[in-house]
Amino acid sequence: MPPITRFEELRAWQESRKLHQEIVKLCATPPFKREWRLVAQMLAASRSVGANIAEGFERYTPGEFALKLYIAKGEAGELRSYIRFALDEGRLDSACHDAVVARAESVGRLIGALRVAVAKRRASK
Repeated sequence: MPPITRFEELRAWQESRKLHQEIVKLCATPPFKREWRLVAQMLAASRSVGANIAEGFERYTPGEFALKLYIAKGEAGELRSYIRFALDEGRLDSACHDAVVARAESVGRLIGALRVAVAKRRASK
């Protein structure tokens, strides 16, 4: 397998983009339209997941990449928290909540696996 040379090739980044697209669609639905603060926070957190993966990758050092992956994983957790709040507030049904949380958890697992790979690379140098 050839080495990855662009962050766009990272599966974690690709899936974070899909997660963001799902959040954009969700935030455009009527239960969210009037909740501009919640929408802004959800959109910012979902953008930040992929942006931190990209920024860390582009910094070219395993240490900085690892740090940005920690931040990206935290943003995915923050987003899950907002989704749970939206469920509690009646803005989501449980099926929609479960689907979005499942995608966010999947992205978090991918980031976690990438963190492990980066840590192994750091340890070998």
